[in-house]
Amino acid sequence: MIFSVYLIAFISIIPTLFSARTIRINNQCDQKLWFGIQGRPLIYSGGFDVEPHSTKDISVPDQWVRE
Repeated sequence: MIFSVYLIAFISIIPTLFSARTIRINNQCDQKLWFGIQGRPLIYSGGFDVEPHSTKDISVPDQWVRE
């Protein structure tokens, strides 16, 4: 019984240790869009582009903060 409680607690904690946030960008325009991004740590070299009529998922770490 005690083992199963510890196992459940361990499994519940694992996702918070390795989690990140995912942001989905959906470009419904007819031209490529370029997004600048700031924060610490600097991610995606400060920006990324999204092709016309496409979607891009970006992941940011939990410790990422805006400036």
